[in-house]
Amino acid sequence: MAPMTCHSGGSVEVFLEPYLPPLQLVVAGESPVADNLIMLGHTMGYRTLAVRPGAVETAPEIADATLGDPGQLPDALAGRRSAVIVATMGMYDEDIIRSALDGGATYIALVASRRRFESMREMLVESGVDADQLDAVKAPAGLNINASTPEEIAISILAEVIENKASIPLIGAATASGTQPDFATDPVCGMHVEIATARHTAEYRGTTYYFCCPGCKARFQKRPEEFIAA
Repeated sequence: MAPMTCHSGGSVEVFLEPYLPPLQLVVAGESPVADNLIMLGHTMGYRTLAVRPGAVETAPEIADATLGDPGQLPDALAGRRSAVIVATMGMYDEDIIRSALDGGATYIALVASRRRFESMREMLVESGVDADQLDAVKAPAGLNINASTPEEIAISILAEVIENKASIPLIGAATASGTQPDFATDPVCGMHVEIATARHTAEYRGTTYYFCCPGCKARFQKRPEEFIAA
């Protein structure tokens, strides 16, 4: 409720609806399950990223972006909330999991049996991956709804993504190559702010902070240590 400044008095109610960037659904593999995940994810309003080494031309045209090199995955994850689904049918599972963990992914689902992941886990640990990091990998992927077809399996996986979506954090403050991500987090209110179009910024101890409005910027400038610590 905001008071009117004209002589007639009165007030006006202002309703604000925040717009947050969509979840990014990263789907690795050229399998029917992967194709269905991309198509259903697009329908649900997610940003879909297909990862297909050496086979980017096979990705559904509806995908928002494609990657042909798993090593580019950390950069693609930076500055976004991402769910990574590995549906390669055993072709390059380890490469995708390692790159996703390097990029800070906290939600990784593997379309494979628990036994298959346990053997893969041993190989990854032997290659230098921190065993604790591998706790982020869910195997097998999806809720247990007796799914059998590729379409049903994709639905079970997306249902599990929905169940965990609220706990998937924004990844990173900068990409592996050192470039800026698309979005920053307002340290005062927690809103995501598009860096390229941000109108309210402040420098503090060599770091640039981005704000959704002048009010948040003013509050930060009065007590920056308080918001940085939080």
